[in-house]
Amino acid sequence: MRLRVFTPTHVEVDEEVARLAVQAEGGAFTVLPRHVDTVAVLEPGLLSFHLADGSEVFLAVDGGTVVKVGHDILVSTPTAIRGPDLARIRAAVDARFRSRAAHEEAARQALTRLEVDVIQRMVELEEQGSPR
Repeated sequence: MRLRVFTPTHVEVDEEVARLAVQAEGGAFTVLPRHVDTVAVLEPGLLSFHLADGSEVFLAVDGGTVVKVGHDILVSTPTAIRGPDLARIRAAVDARFRSRAAHEEAARQALTRLEVDVIQRMVELEEQGSPR
């Protein structure tokens, strides 16, 4: 089977695989070459697939979809982190989550400053418009 994993910026995987294990909303399942065509919504978690040489590869995904049609398996996900072992993937995922959390906190702080500024300006306008 041909596995292709797409993120918004690039193709993370484009390889022949013997099988693919996924965690979908309805539960986990394995896709084999003669598996019926299917579409599923992925949960954030791990995909694992076996290459032709028998080696297992892990891919952390941040949700997405998987479509199996004939010989092709297409995965679309916002984020994918590939690694040869779970320890390296976990370290990469932890680093990415820390980075994302820092960006989200900066955005929340900026939004709070904007809200305070708008409220202050509204109070000033109201004070200017009211007779004394």
